[in-house]
Amino acid sequence: MVVDKLSKEEFENLLAAQPDPVDPAATAAGTAFMELLSTVDRALLQEVMTEQHYEPGDIILREGSVGDAMFLIWSGRVAVVKGGLHSPTIVMYRQPGEVVGEMALLEHKPRSASVVALDPVRLLRINRDGFHELLKTHPEFGTNILASLSARLRAAQEMASVNSKIGRELTAELTTLQSENKHLLELQQLRQEMSDLIIHDLRSPLGNIHTALNMLELVLPEDVLAENQELLTI
Repeated sequence: MVVDKLSKEEFENLLAAQPDPVDPAATAAGTAFMELLSTVDRALLQEVMTEQHYEPGDIILREGSVGDAMFLIWSGRVAVVKGGLHSPTIVMYRQPGEVVGEMALLEHKPRSASVVALDPVRLLRINRDGFHELLKTHPEFGTNILASLSARLRAAQEMASVNSKIGRELTAELTTLQSENKHLLELQQLRQEMSDLIIHDLRSPLGNIHTALNMLELVLPEDVLAENQELLTI
């Protein structure tokens, strides 16, 4: 099986955003999904389920691809991301005991996100036909998946609420900064106008003095001008 892989830079971007890593020894044993699987006939499980392994950085599922299977994470952790893998939006992380890829099976639509291995990952793959067979023979699988989807929806709504609150706070802060910036610009303009006025007022009397001195030079006797030349020179 040929597996696409993230570049070193792309993988490091995912790692930089990850929370604390899970216990490397953690597995799906004891989780609700595995308890359900333990009630299924072993022959049926062997028919519908296959084991797959991935290394860190391996692209397990690619956004937009055909959804023909879901995966139970037995060990390791994956990141679920949307958008370009060079600068992805991280939607969530999945750990042992959780499933990925089930939405494409339920909706019969292309994958809505990519899934990337963050650790050495062991997955149990259930194909579409096997998935429907499990739902038919063990309806509790459907209940389990619905509960999982409901929890994810609730978490997404809580996240959306938090993001909305943060957005409102940022908008309020931006409005305040814009108002303060406008006030500073008005003060700067007023300061410039006052400075221009002061310079104008200073220039006017200086101009008047120069005019008066020129007039004096025209009317005063030469000996008086010579004696007061220092005063007449500005």
